Amino acid sequence: SLGRDAGSLRRGWTLFGGLALSAVAPLAEPLAGVQQRDAVLRLLRNIGRVVDATWLAFSIPALDALAHHMMQLDAFLHRRRIAEKEHREVARWKAQEQLEVSAQRERARLRAKGFDTGKELRPAHLERRVHWSEYR
Repeated sequence: SLGRDAGSLRRGWTLFGGLALSAVAPLAEPLAGVQQRDAVLRLLRNIGRVVDATWLAFSIPALDALAHHMMQLDAFLHRRRIAEKEHREVARWKAQEQLEVSAQRERARLRAKGFDTGKELRPAHLERRVHWSEYR
């Protein structure tokens, strides 16, 4: 068990090596005090030299694990909010583009019938000067 924080490792965490660490430190034994941090860091450096990738297992207090998962959840929710906002903006721009295409088709149809479409078309309730709640 670590006696104090060491980098991203926290006090109270226990490193379980299993077979991955047995090749690097076959005669590992618990150390106390200041030697502990140096021994763990030396062990981790040796792992990097011996093998390309190693799974490390830690025994972590429940509060640390909970805090870690809460941070992951917060990060996920933040990314999801950003993605949803971008999706809404894209949908809004697509809708505006489709509205513009529809208005251009309607202007072309009205020109074909002989109407003057030089002025900007407004919604029907404004063209007829009728309040929107009374328009049918």
